[in-house]
Amino acid sequence: MVILGHSGCGKSTITNILAGLAQTTSGVVTMDGAEISGPSLDRGVVFQNYALLPWLTALGNVRFGVRPPS
Repeated sequence: MVILGHSGCGKSTITNILAGLAQTTSGVVTMDGAEISGPSLDRGVVFQNYALLPWLTALGNVRFGVRPPS
């Protein structure tokens, strides 16, 4: 999925809602027919910039985030 738009148009807001990190002020949001009501293991956010581990590649950062717990 790609979300494009000008600064201030709500890209971060909708991403946070889809990830379950923020609540809507009204209405409901659904994804694949299921209502989003909070965080879930089937959705996530890969944060950019300062949240990346600089000693890993971009792929290494993604792999680190989805590695199953040991």
